[in-house]
Amino acid sequence: MKPERFEKLRSMMAERDLDAVALVPGNAFRYYFGVDMPFLERPTVVLLPRSGEPQAVIPALERQTWEGLGFPGEVCYWRDEDGYTRAFAGLAGKHSYRRLGVESFRMRVAELFAVRSMCEGAEIVPIHAELWQLRAQKDRDEIERIRHAAKASEQALARTLDTVRVGMSEVEIRATLQQHIAASPGVGVTGELLVLAGDNSARPHGRSRLDYRIRRGDALLIDFAATFEGYTSDFTRTAFVGAISPDQRAFYDAVRHANEIGRLAVRSGVTAHAVDDAVQCSIEQSGFRDFIVHKTGHGLGLDVHEFPHIMRGNSAILREGNVITIEPGLYKSGEMGVRIEDVVVVTAGGREELTTFPREPMIIG
Repeated sequence: MKPERFEKLRSMMAERDLDAVALVPGNAFRYYFGVDMPFLERPTVVLLPRSGEPQAVIPALERQTWEGLGFPGEVCYWRDEDGYTRAFAGLAGKHSYRRLGVESFRMRVAELFAVRSMCEGAEIVPIHAELWQLRAQKDRDEIERIRHAAKASEQALARTLDTVRVGMSEVEIRATLQQHIAASPGVGVTGELLVLAGDNSARPHGRSRLDYRIRRGDALLIDFAATFEGYTSDFTRTAFVGAISPDQRAFYDAVRHANEIGRLAVRSGVTAHAVDDAVQCSIEQSGFRDFIVHKTGHGLGLDVHEFPHIMRGNSAILREGNVITIEPGLYKSGEMGVRIEDVVVVTAGGREELTTFPREPMIIG
């Protein structure tokens, strides 16, 4: 547990006039307590007050893990045969909270009702965005974990592309990619591995097919988020199987140029809007504006999608320690899609690119 993180949390609570924050297992929980608690059927809640002693309701099965953290407050462990309602009731009334912040995108109805039984009469305030904002600027250790995941991603992709041949299915290529990711010690993957060929590459979040066999001239889009010690990369390249046509090259070059424009625009002090606007203007001027379907990028960390969102209209200022993606894409329905995604760190002097995999058109297989 890092005390400076709790100090920033308390400052946010003061700004929002919150008396306490309730956390449940997930990435915010991991960020503050350094442990990946299971989020199963057994309610687990920690109440962190702006001042005073925190409280925790923890399943007895997790007692050894929790005791190793040195939690500085009252803990109520509950067993399955006793049920969790008695545990929450046992802590009721020990603190008087007017306004209680909760993770609105994470907390389930069961935990919400249990927390209300502990804090009767408290106003429930959604603070998911505020918790994301507190995690937006990464420290050196966090960046090193993302860097490790990014390098493992590049290695896995290079080895996978070497195996691609006409006649393979998307599912076969995906399985090969999974094997190469798993070959890096401690590296895993979060979310879906996207291996999309031909017309399927025009679906930004398509699903790999078993019944489609890759053909000469297909675009092959591969997008995945490798993880290391909880922190994610997010990485995409689009290659061409056997050959690339002049139309495909023009389509690809528009994305490649926009990716470069976006990476060069990243620096401390600019807005997320300015970065996205530069990228979108580049594509719009290329003549392919009708094939834009998404923003330029997003933050990275314990979640694969975090603050800040790199999109027009977002006035958030990029600051040292932000880790973001630059991932312009174009999608021609029924034909092909191209996306090139890189991971960039905002530094005091500008930027550092954590992914450097070739961006020139690649002919494989």
